Amino acid sequence: MLVVQRVLGALLLVGGALVAALSPATAASDTGAAAPNCQHSGGNGKPRSAAYLLPGKTGSIQLCKDDRNRFWAYVIFYRPLRSNRSAQAVIVTYKNGSWWSGDTCDQGGNGYVRPGQTRCWTKKISGKKGIYSFSAGAELYNTPNLGGSGIARNFTLRCPAVGNCSPD
Repeated sequence: MLVVQRVLGALLLVGGALVAALSPATAASDTGAAAPNCQHSGGNGKPRSAAYLLPGKTGSIQLCKDDRNRFWAYVIFYRPLRSNRSAQAVIVTYKNGSWWSGDTCDQGGNGYVRPGQTRCWTKKISGKKGIYSFSAGAELYNTPNLGGSGIARNFTLRCPAVGNCSPD
């Protein structure tokens, strides 16, 4: 579990920082009340696994699945982020039990969570029975551009396309 957390942390820090520098500042805005679970521009789904961002339970990270067996990560905050905050989510794909890839909200999703926003999601990834499993992670940062130290984070359980979810 510790190895997975370190890999996810590195993906969130490095991937988020690099992609944030290249991302346009026109990510979808959502300054209202918290949205329903597992929304996505490509069709909504249902949470397969979820966890609070800790410490503080300021939001949750959800591993989502739709009826076409596609998975994505979805982070949602219960209030819009303050001007000195930002956040990123990542979906981690495992192939035959080994780490395969990690994609953030900036890589095919709606962009990282900026000040005043409440959520982001990653691209959808197809899950083939018996080959792939997925987990989702998120981190809240103390700066508006994903830099600095993370102040809240967590990861969902790893879930296969079918069957029970389990810790790493």
